[in-house]
Amino acid sequence: TKNSQLLSNCIYLTSNEFNKISTSSSNIFSLFHVNIRSLSKNFADFSEFISTLNISFSSIGVSETWLRDFNENLYSIPGYCFISNTRQHKSGGGVGLFIKSDLKFKLRTDLQSPNNKLYESIFAEILQPNSKNIIVGCIYKPPDTSVSDFNNSINNILSTISFENKLTYLMGDFNINILNAESHQPTEDFINLMTSNCLYPL
Repeated sequence: TKNSQLLSNCIYLTSNEFNKISTSSSNIFSLFHVNIRSLSKNFADFSEFISTLNISFSSIGVSETWLRDFNENLYSIPGYCFISNTRQHKSGGGVGLFIKSDLKFKLRTDLQSPNNKLYESIFAEILQPNSKNIIVGCIYKPPDTSVSDFNNSINNILSTISFENKLTYLMGDFNINILNAESHQPTEDFINLMTSNCLYPL
């Protein structure tokens, strides 16, 4: 398929429309991501919105949390554990994962970005006793950082994951317009990198 067709099956839904088609089954692994642009500022609205949806997501990824070490433990959603990776070198940025409390998981610091000035990431491995474990990541790449450098770095992480034979889901704000792939080589390289690792952008 052409890169411009990658989004052909994506649709926009209001919360009411979403609730009509979604399921509350606890057997389905589900993900939700939002670029929150300050968790502290928008937490009340975010929590209220989540409560209007009729599905309890397995994991919720948040990018641009704008948190710091001193306040990263102040924000909780009932029924979830929260883990985060805050930006250290300047204000802004940061990523986090809310993971359902009934899921056992371990933090995968070995998969986090080796260079937080290029992008920030957090990974968790959901432990599944009767099936493959699931690796969930949340990534934030600022718009002013190099797509080529990002591709090189994330390729090393994806190579590590590929040897583990586990289901993998990446959420986040990559600040890469995949519709430009045909005219921008680094963007095309990003698409090829994702699809070669069986990751399909949605």
